[in-house]
Amino acid sequence: MSDLRYLLKRGHSWYFRMAVPRDLRATLKRPTIVQAMNTRDLTRAKAERWAMVAAWTAQFQQLRVEAGTRPDGRDPREVYRQTLQWAREVFPESPDATGGPDDIDPSALGLELEAQPFLDRLDREEFDGIPANLSPQENARLAALTARMSELAGRRAETPPEYRMSFEEAAAGYIRDRKRDPAERPTEQTIGQAEAVYRLFGGFWKERPFGEVKGADAAEFLDIIGSFSPTWGRSPETKKRTFEELRRLFGGQERGLSNRTLNRYIGDLSAAWEWAEKRGGVKGKNPFDGLWKKTASSRQTGYLPFSVDQLNVIFKGTNELRRTPYRRAFWWVPRIALFSGMRVEEICALDRDEVSEEDGVPFFDITAAKTVAGIRRVPIHSALIGLGLLDDLPKAGPIFPELKPGGPDEKRSHYYVKRFSALTHRLGISQIDPATGKDRLAFHSFRKCVGTALERAQVAESDAVQALGHEKLSMSYSVYSLGLTLPQLRDRVVEKIVYPKLDLEGLRRERPDSGD
Repeated sequence: MSDLRYLLKRGHSWYFRMAVPRDLRATLKRPTIVQAMNTRDLTRAKAERWAMVAAWTAQFQQLRVEAGTRPDGRDPREVYRQTLQWAREVFPESPDATGGPDDIDPSALGLELEAQPFLDRLDREEFDGIPANLSPQENARLAALTARMSELAGRRAETPPEYRMSFEEAAAGYIRDRKRDPAERPTEQTIGQAEAVYRLFGGFWKERPFGEVKGADAAEFLDIIGSFSPTWGRSPETKKRTFEELRRLFGGQERGLSNRTLNRYIGDLSAAWEWAEKRGGVKGKNPFDGLWKKTASSRQTGYLPFSVDQLNVIFKGTNELRRTPYRRAFWWVPRIALFSGMRVEEICALDRDEVSEEDGVPFFDITAAKTVAGIRRVPIHSALIGLGLLDDLPKAGPIFPELKPGGPDEKRSHYYVKRFSALTHRLGISQIDPATGKDRLAFHSFRKCVGTALERAQVAESDAVQALGHEKLSMSYSVYSLGLTLPQLRDRVVEKIVYPKLDLEGLRRERPDSGD
């Protein structure tokens, strides 16, 4: 196989082509050098290319020397990895090399030319009695070139400890990639939780290379934080505290973090390792594998639907609310939930242009949902129309402008849910799960009411999920069907949401209008 490195043929003529080192591309304003060799003869082109390689290598080095008066603020670890990657691309193994004593490997020669200016400086400084004074970035570049020479000689090149990927670097890179990928769409809360875990482990591991973490180290970390109070991360001062301070303030608790929480920590740390491994920053077995905690025996609190009596109490309570900035939202949001099955954030975040009409059917157009199935159109129930919802909408903007965003993800429902829970507790509506200590009645109970009403009306589940925003159960429908039309969805699903014995007159009393 002919060695065509640095050569490019266009038409019948040969051109010289060489990659510009990454650190010089901004200076030269191009990623590749391409020069005409003024020959059609391949033998001549192959012979002349090495002089051009040497000339450009010298010019690259001169540019670096000229830039030497300017401080290079790059992380030496980054310089090492980028230089090694560049050297592998530009100086591959030579297919024509025979390995004989007189055989000159062009790649090895090119590497020597790249490294020689650094070596000359070291020799000269040592000869003149001046200590070697390469910058950290220059040392990193020389180490990478030397590593590539070892690889070409058939020797394994170990990354020096000072150039190995740190945990902080891996964690930041993983978070950056997650934010970049629009398909993943992590919430700010999810990102914030991962960053908290990474700060915690970073404080434990400190500056040691990430690749040195062993299974025993990971287990020790989990043993320590497993005794942390569940409230350890709630203080605004947490980010400023060292791992030792956090351990002293929150560690050693009899009832520490749950296995579910620890598994989330393990998942975040394991993902950072996998990210680093794909980029050559770490090698070997993932130290966080095999540390997962058992959670099968724990029982989660399932929400219950409100009873009709409880619904009547809730709506009577919203009717009797004093004149507050939130009164209109308190009046409408539960009623919309009860007759649509929409999630609380889907309702609170509604905008005026997301209430529309098609084929004579008014509907909510839900576009910002947690899942693809959640993106849907929900016909507006006749009960809501009868209550005057369509006449009470603002001309533009949020339907409930009084609901201010809050929480890590800036949700409009953040403060509303807290106030709704306070209202139901004040009204005596609560059912505590003795196994978990959590309330089984919450705003989500409205969705449970809708699901129960649809099932009792014998609505087909494949139809109901289109209004509720769940995945279709059948592959045939989920893949090949466009779903029900709006009139069908209204008649076959939404209008089947009925509640016998519900005090509908109580629903209508004292409706505040948008001017209140």
